[in-house]
Amino acid sequence: MRSRKVIGWWAGLALVLIWTMAIGAMRLARASRMTAEKVVALMQAEPLEGKPPEERLRRLDRLADRINRLPFEERQRLRMKGDLRAYFEELPVEERRHFIERTMPSGLRQMTEAFNRMSREERRRLVERALEDLRRESARARQDAERAWREDPELTQRLVDEGMKVYLTETSAEAKIDLQPLIEQMQAILRGPMR
Repeated sequence: MRSRKVIGWWAGLALVLIWTMAIGAMRLARASRMTAEKVVALMQAEPLEGKPPEERLRRLDRLADRINRLPFEERQRLRMKGDLRAYFEELPVEERRHFIERTMPSGLRQMTEAFNRMSREERRRLVERALEDLRRESARARQDAERAWREDPELTQRLVDEGMKVYLTETSAEAKIDLQPLIEQMQAILRGPMR
């Protein structure tokens, strides 16, 4: 009888320990999950102004690593907030190039995976919103494209080529059909400055 009590006591203690570890692991996972807010906080906590070039690159690498850890939805939230755009526009051309080279591959991969997972209806709504945004912001989009071609034509061409390569090789046939109107509009915007 006594051994059953001891076994029961140890089993209860083991159960409490397992639950405590599980709760701790869930909290740790939640705390370590990268968010748009954490990326913005890093940008604010580690300004580049007045830092030597090697320190600036180290900080840009840390920022790029955090952006690359963002889930697709959080990456979209960061883009919509506009903080990253303002930060990026203040960078000299060489640092922009470095930053893009560090963040572009994972961003393209995430975007393609997200498009492939969406239903046709979700993709249709996304394309309609994106086309409306491009129409509304067409002047700004053209100015951005012109500036990109003027400041760094080699990098801009690489971005276009890499984007098209990912689109052609990793996007499902169904997603390609759904995204075609958006691709055509983006090509028209990019074609203007290329002339």
